[in-house]
Amino acid sequence: MFLVDVYDVHVTGYSEPGAGDSPSHFDLGMYPVIRVTPGSAPKRSSIGVACDQTPSRRQRRQCLGDAGIGRDTGSSCSHHAATSAHHAMTGPHPTSVESTDAIVADLYRAAAGELPWGEPLAALRTLFDAWGVHLHGVRLATGGVAFSYEVGGFPPDGVLAYIREYHAIDPRAALVARLGLGQWISCHHHFDDAFVARDRFYQDFLIPYGGRYVSGAKIYEDAEIVAILGIHRGRGMQPLARHEVTLVERMGRHVSTALGMWRRQCRLLDERLLGNAVLDQLPHAVMLIDEQQRLHHANAAARQLLQTNRTLRLHEGALQLISPQCHHELLLALRRLRIGGEQSYRDDTPSVGRAIVRLGAPRCGHFMALVISRLRPDETMGAFGQRDLAMVLVHDLRRRVPVDRFVAASIFGFTPAEAAVAVAVAEGRTPADIAAEHGVARSTIRAQLNSIFAKMGVSRQVDVAAALVSLPGAGADLLVRADAAGSGRSRP
Repeated sequence: MFLVDVYDVHVTGYSEPGAGDSPSHFDLGMYPVIRVTPGSAPKRSSIGVACDQTPSRRQRRQCLGDAGIGRDTGSSCSHHAATSAHHAMTGPHPTSVESTDAIVADLYRAAAGELPWGEPLAALRTLFDAWGVHLHGVRLATGGVAFSYEVGGFPPDGVLAYIREYHAIDPRAALVARLGLGQWISCHHHFDDAFVARDRFYQDFLIPYGGRYVSGAKIYEDAEIVAILGIHRGRGMQPLARHEVTLVERMGRHVSTALGMWRRQCRLLDERLLGNAVLDQLPHAVMLIDEQQRLHHANAAARQLLQTNRTLRLHEGALQLISPQCHHELLLALRRLRIGGEQSYRDDTPSVGRAIVRLGAPRCGHFMALVISRLRPDETMGAFGQRDLAMVLVHDLRRRVPVDRFVAASIFGFTPAEAAVAVAVAEGRTPADIAAEHGVARSTIRAQLNSIFAKMGVSRQVDVAAALVSLPGAGADLLVRADAAGSGRSRP
């Protein structure tokens, strides 16, 4: 059943006095506003709506429109009317002690790794009736995006467009860069409609994707990154009011503290984890990184590579790729792997368990690749710690090494049994030989070969042998097929 609430809206205000004049009062009278809601008792009440300037006939229509009659123009008069009428009809924002305490608690749970960051950010979005909430980190050394969490109205392709290109021309970023830590700004106080109408960021990116206003702050900074929190209102919405900004500032202080705890916890992780000890025994260069590309562990081969290789290096505790394009691809790969939790990303592409980032200049041929696999605590018995990590295998396409089950399984997503069969085929053994050695039926080996064919994108045993024998020198084409096959095997 739908019931009707009828509100009498009383629209009044004062004019701004001219020189020598005293302020004059105007009264537009009482107007009914009807709201249809399910499951509530019908009622009639009065609302006072104040306008802060003497209205012309047109402005009166605007003021009444935002009280529930007519259309929204976004003027100062309409903003105050809309805010008052909205709060009177729907109740104030849920800023009770209980609701804000719950959000604060979830922020610290996210810092401890118990929740994805997306959960408390989604609660902040609800608290401020926001179009979206965006928390991202920028590396001080390069200006590149270190991590990015977003909830709300940001379309997935818009998030990727911002990461790839438009963050570099965002005029709001320069404003935030000049702020002190914890100091908030609202974009409409700095960029008027004339600026917005001619600015490429607003016209080519933000407004077409549905955004319009933001209140933001530099809420965290250390020697490596600066983190920015933005509360966004979309096209057709109003910017945050003064009382809302006051609450944002208070919640921002908790986000800052939680981020600091999160970053410090990463540095204090126990290096003697069982999984790390296993990686240390591998001859291949293997690293563990998080969604900020911070290095959690590197085995001996990886540490040597980081010291001698110019394509990738360690900077202020984070893995850094020399090519900005390659670094963007690494960030996007970590997003596809959902490192940090599904709810922390606005992305409609399916999640994957494995991704490949090719390094090197395309004109010279890709000579190195990062094979990235997702490690979740509940899938690894906590052997690598209690948070999501990405395992990065550095695959040098120029070096020829003996066929290796670990490398083959990492690149193609083989199960251990499939990896053993693939390596045996590469070494020249027949399916009958392999079945006898493994103590299984030939039909089992044939089924495993069919799975291997699908994952490698080939159709014959000779192709499997040729590809594995040529590892790591198989080249970019083989990696493209492996990456495409891996993307098709999405996991929740």
